[in-house]
Amino acid sequence: MVHAVPAPQGQGRAINQGGDVVGDLPQDNAAHETHNRSFLWKAGATSVSVLVLPPGTTDSEVFAVNATDEIVGSAYEPGVGYQGVVWQGTSGTYALLGYSSPLGINDAGTVVGAVGAQAVMWPAGQTTPRPIPGLSTTMQSGANAINNDGIVVGFGTVVSGSTISTTSTTPTAGATTTTALGLPPTTLPATTTTTIGTTGQQHAFAWNPVSGATTDLGARGSGASTALAINAYGDVAGYSGGHAVTFSRVA
Repeated sequence: MVHAVPAPQGQGRAINQGGDVVGDLPQDNAAHETHNRSFLWKAGATSVSVLVLPPGTTDSEVFAVNATDEIVGSAYEPGVGYQGVVWQGTSGTYALLGYSSPLGINDAGTVVGAVGAQAVMWPAGQTTPRPIPGLSTTMQSGANAINNDGIVVGFGTVVSGSTISTTSTTPTAGATTTTALGLPPTTLPATTTTTIGTTGQQHAFAWNPVSGATTDLGARGSGASTALAINAYGDVAGYSGGHAVTFSRVA
């Protein structure tokens, strides 16, 4: 059975344990220009609530929502780019995460995503990104999801026996970054234990904040892979070699 969310058009992008849905819909502005706007639908409500846009932005998109209706997504600033945003439900308040791509959030409020071409996380309530340990900083990476144990999954090149630098520079506001990214000092573990599938390959990874281990989850054959989701049990789903796949449970 299919039940329609009470929005004239659009798509649902994510749902939390309480059944609240976030998504995007087209909406005309005063100049009759159509823009993409994001919404929150509280389970059982008769209408959706459109999320406020940060000043200077015209469009938004959302990707995840946690149990307390903290919503992560981005807002587009014409001629500049996408700013990462964490909306606090429909309260009208939000936090800006700089020019970034936040994609996941857990119930503690920790956000994961990417800045430029590097996988990062934002600890709950913070707007300064921290790199995910154990990943090559010269190869593209991204963090796609995080569960309530804080385990982060995504894609990247896991570095065997890597040492994570704790000193770097903060990017200039509005600067465009591609592969090399300056990030602020981090209090994450200085060293990580890694399990390598195929050294140097861009593979799905999982990072455990308790052990500090960054694990290469492998791939089908010799190709690349990406982890897109992780549940409460540590089961991971994604794709590899053009196929939907699951990876070995992580803990």
